[in-house]
Amino acid sequence: MVAAFGQSAFEFTKSTDPLFASVLTHPANLSNTIQYTVTAASHGDIESAISAYEQLRFYNPKLVATPFQLGVLYYQLGSYAQARGYLQAALAMPDPYAGASPEDRGFARNRR
Repeated sequence: MVAAFGQSAFEFTKSTDPLFASVLTHPANLSNTIQYTVTAASHGDIESAISAYEQLRFYNPKLVATPFQLGVLYYQLGSYAQARGYLQAALAMPDPYAGASPEDRGFARNRR
């Protein structure tokens, strides 16, 4: 596990332990899993972020952001073939905003 920005590994673990426990006990909870992946990735724990996104993908296979984020994370690890596969999968997924007016698209994006 890598700590970033001068943060000790203990501080990083302390900040992610409650999130990690939540991800384990409630694996389909989209909000907690995304929060954990963002926290882990921002602290350099790419492998943990990938693992959580894979779990998220299992429970929410229609989320376009999941294969995209997996592609980005695998690219950061230097696993370019794996990254390409996930990024191509994200591009092949249907647009969740297809048919929505520009106002609705903006509203939906701002609600996240």
